[in-house]
Amino acid sequence: YQPAANVKPLTATQINMSLTDKMGGIVTGELTEEDSPKLYDLTLLNRNSVFAKYKVGGFTVSIEIVRYYNIASIYRDFNKDLGDTGSTSESILEKKSFEVGKLYTVETANGKLNYQCYKQNVVIVSDIYFGSLRYENGHSGLGIYIDDYTDSHIIAFSTNWNMSDLYDVDISFNIQPWEDLYASKMDYALGRNPTSSISRGVEVSKTILVESTDIGENVPSGWLKSNYHSWSRIQAVDIFKQNCGIKLSDSLQANLKGKQWVLQFYETDYSILTMGGTATVSYTKLTSEAILRLHFKSNGLVYNLGVVSDIGHSDNKPDNEPNKKSLWNYFIDFCKFLESVTGLHYVFWAIILFAIPLGAVLGILSIFIQPLRFALGKIFKGIGYFFYYFGYGLFWLVSRPFVGIKALIDKLRGN
Repeated sequence: YQPAANVKPLTATQINMSLTDKMGGIVTGELTEEDSPKLYDLTLLNRNSVFAKYKVGGFTVSIEIVRYYNIASIYRDFNKDLGDTGSTSESILEKKSFEVGKLYTVETANGKLNYQCYKQNVVIVSDIYFGSLRYENGHSGLGIYIDDYTDSHIIAFSTNWNMSDLYDVDISFNIQPWEDLYASKMDYALGRNPTSSISRGVEVSKTILVESTDIGENVPSGWLKSNYHSWSRIQAVDIFKQNCGIKLSDSLQANLKGKQWVLQFYETDYSILTMGGTATVSYTKLTSEAILRLHFKSNGLVYNLGVVSDIGHSDNKPDNEPNKKSLWNYFIDFCKFLESVTGLHYVFWAIILFAIPLGAVLGILSIFIQPLRFALGKIFKGIGYFFYYFGYGLFWLVSRPFVGIKALIDKLRGN
């Protein structure tokens, strides 16, 4: 039913529906996977004035005697001309949601169909932001260089409910691998457009259950490993700011104001491969991100409610500043990598890698600076004496037991 259809007919695109009666009120029993709602596509069949008939895609009518159609919300395409708001260049809205909040039951009895309709509670998301954080994993390569990252996708939002605890959430989204080619890594670093952008696979729809006990993480990798981070997938905004482990952008800080919860719900790989001057960036796009259901506590009662929330996605640019290590930490990591290859302690490699360039620089400077050449002569002479006497002392210390053994043998022979 669309009241304004005679003025401007609009087409619904999806519904958020569960096929049990467990969504829409206070929790009275254990929830199962079957109770979770899904996002179903709609196909318009016909229209008559303010009424329209749709076919629900990906759905087969149950053979159960009592069938449930628990619909939380319905969607149409986002349209600024209709006054739709909330979409920005960073957080892009695709679909506008509208409350349904109805449980329809159909019962087959004595060869007849009996229909009932019950009002259900829903959660209305009043403010939503789609974004992502990029965690640096590490770097590796000789000739072919690889910079490896983890993209952690987030949804920040507020609702019309006062939630003291958020236990679990159903989220629907689409994923698709992409690859961007740049003429040089400098073009990428300067934010220039790629020379080509190619999809490397089909778009796949996913619906996942995210629980408050779930942990996400990045995995340090490569020759120069970066820092390890982990996070809870469901967090209040203030806790998220404290525990995310990286510096959030000013834009994200502003977009988090007034919001209640952050879902750090899914991770994808992001890598930059540099070879022969060109750079290839491989990543995964997330689109059509939708919150479908929330299981939470409010005023001491536990609820399981469908959600009325717009669908959207981020601009695929991270909402944080790079979490790069210091050059010193990278240097130590490289020395530890050499230790793993050669078996020689990383401190030895640190001294060697410092000594070689330092000796080269001082040697070149000593050619032109007489006092420096004189000082280096004294220093190297002193180092020579040190190693001479150190070696002599070490030889004396090692040889003492053998000298004692020889003296004992001579004495025994004399007896």
